[in-house]
Amino acid sequence: MTIIKKLQDLDLSEKNLFEAIGQILDSLVQVIEIIVFDISKEVPKSNSLGDLEIELRKHDKITYAESLSNIRVLRKTINIKNPELSKVIKMRDDVLKFIESTEYTNQVYKIRVQYVPELINCSGIDTSNGFCKLNLYHGSISHIKCSSLIISASIKEDGFEGQVFNALDWRFDLTKIQRVSVLSIGNFKIFYYDTKDSDTYFDQLIILGLDESVKIARGDVENCYDHTFSFLSYLENVGVDISNIGLTFLLGNRVDNKEDSIILLIQKSLSWLKQVKKSTTIHCSIFYTELVELFNTTMNQFLNRSYIDSDANPILNASIIELKTILQGLEKGTLEEGVNPLFSALSVKDNINIELICTFSRTLCELIVKEIHVKHNIKVSGDLLNSIEKLRNENILSPWICSYMHGLRILGNKSVHPHNQPPQYMPKTLDYNDLLIALTGAKALIEFYKSNILE
Repeated sequence: MTIIKKLQDLDLSEKNLFEAIGQILDSLVQVIEIIVFDISKEVPKSNSLGDLEIELRKHDKITYAESLSNIRVLRKTINIKNPELSKVIKMRDDVLKFIESTEYTNQVYKIRVQYVPELINCSGIDTSNGFCKLNLYHGSISHIKCSSLIISASIKEDGFEGQVFNALDWRFDLTKIQRVSVLSIGNFKIFYYDTKDSDTYFDQLIILGLDESVKIARGDVENCYDHTFSFLSYLENVGVDISNIGLTFLLGNRVDNKEDSIILLIQKSLSWLKQVKKSTTIHCSIFYTELVELFNTTMNQFLNRSYIDSDANPILNASIIELKTILQGLEKGTLEEGVNPLFSALSVKDNINIELICTFSRTLCELIVKEIHVKHNIKVSGDLLNSIEKLRNENILSPWICSYMHGLRILGNKSVHPHNQPPQYMPKTLDYNDLLIALTGAKALIEFYKSNILE
């Protein structure tokens, strides 16, 4: 399908309007990138609209640059929290006119971005602070609710420039937030903002600022990550809420070896979760489809995860189909945070990721336990083991249901062991039998939930 045809047929229903904005803008970016490449024989270093306009002007494509400037102005008038249909249609039509004025009207449409976040991967880790998670989302970080948000951006004379920063500024108007401090580290600067009194999804904003002319080496990335997490620890020590962290692929668009930087970010995130006192979750959200696929693959390889072909085993395949069937109908509500990612992980066409199924099943278990606590007016604990035992000791749950819960808790608690640091115990990885147990336990819990808890 061509980009023009895709835009003409775009779903502009109310529920899809925010996602439609993303596809309209990226369609424009796809065409501009081709224009710039055909002129310079180089892929643009940045895909932000502001930088692309500069590229067009640099190559004397003034008509295109002016059209893009007008679209950028229109974009900023759209209320991104509650998009006006008329303005979205106007922007779509203006983008169509732009593309039709080029020689690339037959350019094939590619799904490269996603705005509404979808949980793709998760690594759970047992710590002295409880069960902590590193979540990987495909979507815009502007939709992730967190206590502290960390992004990276290029430092400009009048502020910052970068796709993530621009998206946040469009959504939340960052000119109104109060800067608290700036920390300089070599070529980097860490800008800290208090956003509690603003209309954002986060209470603190941390921007890793770097001059756009500076080239980044691997050592620079590691140094930046180290100082960033050290700064988070400092915030915790002075009483700032860092219970859950949101971040993007920091400096991701500025590095040559993205795999190395992904591994570094995973390593630093998990190491920090192990030692920090109060934080429980890091949410990493990636906007571009190609990059999130690379991040997902690298994450699974780094964590030495196990896979199995469900189609090759009729018992396993039947168990997966059965669990997916009983999960249907729970996509919205108190369990959706566990149901939707588990359903997606069960629906992959290739090999099933055993650890991912176990982690998402544990999340499902945790949500059910919390709901039972609330229903019986029991204070919810952060420790799943003690929470389950409390329900058993007070005769709220049967011993066998608690056993299913403990089974999922243990399987989901599998320690994080990178491929180059295998564990000493036997066996070293989860296998087919563990997956069957997780599927059986999840099925039993959902059926129990539907029969006894769901109203």
